Amino acid sequence: MSRNNALIAMACLFSLSCGSRAVVLARQDGDRHVVRLALSVDPRFLDPHRAGDVYSARQCGLAYESLVDYQYPSPPEPQLVPCLARHMPEITDEGRTYTFTLRDDISFQDDPCFPNGVGRGVTAQDAVYSLKRLMSLAEGGFWVLENKVPGLDDWRRRFLATGNPQARDRLFDEPVEGLTILDDYTFQIRLRSPYPQLLWALSLPYGAIVPREAVERYGLDFSRHPVGTGPFMLKEYVKKQHLIWTRNPKYREIYFPQLDSTDTRQNNYKDIFRRKWEQEGALDPGDWDRYMAPHIGKHIPLADELQFLIIPEASTMWMEFLAGTIDCYERLNKEQFDRAFAGTANSKNSAVSPDTLLSREIREQGIHLQICDDPSITYLVFNMEDERVGGYDERHKQLRRAISLCMDRAYLISTYLNGRGRPANMLIPPGVRGYDPDYRTPWGGYDPQQARALLKAAGYSVSRNSSGEWVTCESPDGAPLELSVEFRSATQGTRDIARFYTICAQEIGIRLQCNLQTFPEFLRRAAEGKGQLYDANWTMDYPDAQNVFQLLYGPNRRPGVNYAAYRNDRYDRLYEELQVLSDSVPEEWQRKSEMIREMSAIVDEDVPWVYLYYNRLFVLYHDWCSPAKPLPMSTRAYRYVVSDPATRLEWVRHTNTMFRLPAVLFALLFVGIVAAFVYKIVEQQRG
Repeated sequence: MSRNNALIAMACLFSLSCGSRAVVLARQDGDRHVVRLALSVDPRFLDPHRAGDVYSARQCGLAYESLVDYQYPSPPEPQLVPCLARHMPEITDEGRTYTFTLRDDISFQDDPCFPNGVGRGVTAQDAVYSLKRLMSLAEGGFWVLENKVPGLDDWRRRFLATGNPQARDRLFDEPVEGLTILDDYTFQIRLRSPYPQLLWALSLPYGAIVPREAVERYGLDFSRHPVGTGPFMLKEYVKKQHLIWTRNPKYREIYFPQLDSTDTRQNNYKDIFRRKWEQEGALDPGDWDRYMAPHIGKHIPLADELQFLIIPEASTMWMEFLAGTIDCYERLNKEQFDRAFAGTANSKNSAVSPDTLLSREIREQGIHLQICDDPSITYLVFNMEDERVGGYDERHKQLRRAISLCMDRAYLISTYLNGRGRPANMLIPPGVRGYDPDYRTPWGGYDPQQARALLKAAGYSVSRNSSGEWVTCESPDGAPLELSVEFRSATQGTRDIARFYTICAQEIGIRLQCNLQTFPEFLRRAAEGKGQLYDANWTMDYPDAQNVFQLLYGPNRRPGVNYAAYRNDRYDRLYEELQVLSDSVPEEWQRKSEMIREMSAIVDEDVPWVYLYYNRLFVLYHDWCSPAKPLPMSTRAYRYVVSDPATRLEWVRHTNTMFRLPAVLFALLFVGIVAAFVYKIVEQQRG
């Protein structure tokens, strides 16, 4: 047997095993609504106050809740609604005091950390304890309250300086000036100055309310033993294999999507809320029938159980999806397109065709595609303190502008990302108030000819060599200009992007040295200012322009989030004013929108970044799975996902019966060839 045929036989054997697994699991489900998804890695934490990565945050969103959450379905401009809070907080003292009243029907899940294993009710004391606990951690989300609440930073410093565990525990009982418990269900947060992003920040996993009993009982293991108020409880976690979450039987009466019993008792409540969401722009054509109508009024969560299978290999994940083991195939990346779809989006075997529609072969298997914008931006960062690419003189500005102009963003998106992006035209990504689709940075197009002209005007020597290649030197008799780019990984997808940057830079005569490294090493080098350019991505924590403008605020320079070490006095003054302005106050938003335009113009003048693209998410899902309508910035959308067990069982039986015979024949052929090969070797040894 040839090597290729052997590989085909092995693939068929693996496909057969995947199919058998899918059938077994579907039978085990019975009538239960079980949703199976895949993760490429284990979540780092199941502790919400430390959940800074997407995987961890989404898992924590199953067990934990915050005072407020994103409205679902979401209008074009995301809105917050009460979650653990009975209503939105009362905001007084010119935005410096927030008074929260908790719902009185909230309980922690049952757990051995409580007397008799019965979860107790949530009180204001739990909310204040959780805010202190967030600030007590050396890592995690403490930044959302850092320098914001009187007395809290002093409390944090004393806590971190205290080594004795008992003394640390006693600190949680000490009062903090800016945190006040008014009664069992009411508390206040007082701020040093207005912080209009507070509610957005508290909607993150960092704002989750956790029980002190669980933190103290489980200690370091608390990160693997979640105890929250959310719709799911962790049933089983086997590292590198799976996480299984089951419905929390004590979860309060919340009905799909975010209705309480008084809402559902209204006559024609479905029509009432449909009109409301349509007026808000929260429903696109077809959304009502696809996402809302089948489930409205059902108890949350929709699924009885969520299973997350840990599958590191993209090709294995894809085979499991095709076999029906996995319901959704999320966050497709370049490597998964190339390896799992046998080519680019132009291939006839690709799951997604260039016009972003599913190919006929995939569609016939009952697989659907969901596309949404991800509130993130991918960009290149210049080290503004580097002697070659940094600086604020005209010569260095022209160099940075030229590098921006040589990047063919349309080609990058179509060829390397399979259409999963759109060219970035400004600092703010879509989905965030302040994003303007008509805004155009002067250096966002693809124009290598203009880029070379800028370099020449700045005093660089740009000419063709004997081979016809462009060469840029700092002076006519100088050496060719070579720059380094630091990358966050060494995957094949990263190597492809590095090759793209290199090709683009060659169009203006610049040589690039691409340094591929681990993510921790990348962070270390960026924090230390080693390197000239950095390949970077920022996913918005919340939909306020401040969250991305902070990345270029001078005082945030490395080791803070300003890896460019960018400094512009005018920009910094505007940022300091912008960060205290509210999007929801009309006169403040008017001023803020003016500042966004001015700050964008300042960044365009100095070019500390090269804007590349905004990400788009592609999710494939089977007929039996009903995914959530996209809710990009929320970590709690899994409560809206459900599957139909009968449809799944029928599909896996039919599909795996159809492919079983050829797979078995190929597998038997492979085994026969191997046996013959082994027999031949044994006979040769005997001879």
